[in-house]
Amino acid sequence: MSNYPSPAKINISSDRVVKIALSRPRPYYSRGDTVDLAPFETEVVVEFNTPLQDANWVFSSIFFWNSADAEIDVVHLQAVGRVQKSASGFTLRLNAPPPTDNYKMDWAIAERYNP
Repeated sequence: MSNYPSPAKINISSDRVVKIALSRPRPYYSRGDTVDLAPFETEVVVEFNTPLQDANWVFSSIFFWNSADAEIDVVHLQAVGRVQKSASGFTLRLNAPPPTDNYKMDWAIAERYNP
């Protein structure tokens, strides 16, 4: 017997309003935050406030931004590798060090799901 979620329930009312009820709940390993990047450092260490049950998660988004420096001076940052991944956090390697302390990283992770 497989452990796949059941199909969605679709109801169409007489006034043509469609309601979809999904049987799969929101992932229980869903979280994210914004961290300040240290200037001149090429590794970003993130520790979760509360550890997860295991390391069975994937990145759903990583976004780097800087709203304080002039646009011409902003360095384009990218995560070029994951150094460490665990139930309590992760470490990423950047393509270049941020030149100022005005750089931030938004991140989000989600439960790995592969039916």
